[in-house]
Amino acid sequence: MNYTWSDLFWIFYIYSFLGWCAGVVANALRRKRFVNTGFLNIPLCPVYGVIGLAYSIFLPELKHHLFFLILGGSVIAFVIILVTSMILEHVFNRKWWDYSKSRFQFQGYLNLIHMVIFGLAAAACIWFVNPFLLNLMNLIPQKIEDIIAAGVSYSTVLKDEIFKSDTKLTEKKKIITEFIEEKLCIQGIKGLTL
Repeated sequence: MNYTWSDLFWIFYIYSFLGWCAGVVANALRRKRFVNTGFLNIPLCPVYGVIGLAYSIFLPELKHHLFFLILGGSVIAFVIILVTSMILEHVFNRKWWDYSKSRFQFQGYLNLIHMVIFGLAAAACIWFVNPFLLNLMNLIPQKIEDIIAAGVSYSTVLKDEIFKSDTKLTEKKKIITEFIEEKLCIQGIKGLTL
């Protein structure tokens, strides 16, 4: 399946929102109260948006090979969650989630049950959710979609701009950049502005 930039934009935001909702509901059931599970002050959890994008970009060719689709979804989620966990732990000096008490876990960052769920979610995304979302988006006239997309983007950027003046956030962005440059050994990203 070929996706346009607009499709990928909506996939990112929708999966970020759905992931945030799933985290809030899971924590509310476990703790019996509302808990904002993200590190942002808006109802988005970008790690799920990135995972949804990665599924959409890398997995459509595996649509008719269910085992490899599930395996690929698990591997993609594993890598994205592991890198995200390490960056968040380095920047905020705490674990945002900890599965160290679970069986079949990897350094407390992930466990086998969640990887199976992410693999099954990949199959659901490729087979059902993404086609449904694209059909739904195609019902919206392009001008209306552009206005909604501009509003969503503007509100997200505005929220970020409000917090840019916070020196602690600026320090955190500097730490993230240094971590990416030094620890992950990504070449050619010196001078990156986040």
